[in-house]
Amino acid sequence: MLHRVLPSQVPRSCFTIWLSQGRSKAAGVAPKPLLPPPDSGQPSEQLWRFLMQPAVRQHVCKLAYADEWQQSIAESHPACDATEAVLSKHRQEVSATSTALGKFQPGLQQLLSAAKTLADAAQASQAAAAAAAADSEGSCNNSSSRSNSNSSRSSSRD
Repeated sequence: MLHRVLPSQVPRSCFTIWLSQGRSKAAGVAPKPLLPPPDSGQPSEQLWRFLMQPAVRQHVCKLAYADEWQQSIAESHPACDATEAVLSKHRQEVSATSTALGKFQPGLQQLLSAAKTLADAAQASQAAAAAAAADSEGSCNNSSSRSNSNSSRSSSRD
């Protein structure tokens, strides 16, 4: 699971549950790996199925999130030779993956672009929901204070 953990100034804990396709593995039935499509890498359902199978998807994800991954490494570790070695290895892996998947570039770019569009839409939706919740909370506080001031006015008239 791709995720990012930033440094913390306070103690924290993490609880993780891993779900997998245990039943098919336990039954001894493993899906056959899909071969790359014979075409030029143009977008197609066959290409997307190939790119999204688990053995290939992990590399596609590294390409898709290469910049964020590098930033996460740099921000989560102290500046030192060991961190620079990890960053260098990351860059080498991204380069090798890009070369290995190069012939699928047109379809891969379309897939990555679609994923970014979905991620941007989800982020915008979350921001809108947060803003709506804040507005709703603000209007509840305002109506509450208005009703309190109205009550105090009516009680002062009595």
